Amino acid sequence: MVRGRVIDFIDFHWWPVFNVADSAVVIGALLLLIASYRAERRAKERERAPA
Repeated sequence: MVRGRVIDFIDFHWWPVFNVADSAVVIGALLLLIASYRAERRAKERERAPA
């Protein structure tokens, strides 16, 4: 914030320039999908397990 604005793009010069906020949203969405899949799989395993 020294310059009065937020720098949101990162350029490593050896990797394509990317937007940090958009990357965080995509990663968060992927983590939610993975968590949902794992929770569903656990629920199905519990249904199959003998009581």
